[in-house]
Amino acid sequence: MRRWRSTGRDPQYPFEARYVGIGGSGVAVVSVDPSTGLVVSVAMSKSTGNAILDNASLAAFRRWRFAPGRPVSKVHIPVNFVAEPMSNEMKKQHAQKLRDAAARSGH
Repeated sequence: MRRWRSTGRDPQYPFEARYVGIGGSGVAVVSVDPSTGLVVSVAMSKSTGNAILDNASLAAFRRWRFAPGRPVSKVHIPVNFVAEPMSNEMKKQHAQKLRDAAARSGH
């Protein structure tokens, strides 16, 4: 698939899902305008089972760009978010970052 894709980041594991260990696998279908390489539409043909993960996938794929002039109009993309809850140490570090950010903003 990367041979057709020219730009775009893979979906990022949403913090709120990773924090509590939510995972899932699904398949997104990306419709592409072959003449421009722009994404026309994105949908989940098989949900990950979680709206947060589905939305993260859809948002990432909407930003993808494909090489124009290629004979590709529809791409099926598997997604897999492996549920691994954050360690207590990672949770503490994140909580500290939130406190620091709040202090800097005056809240």
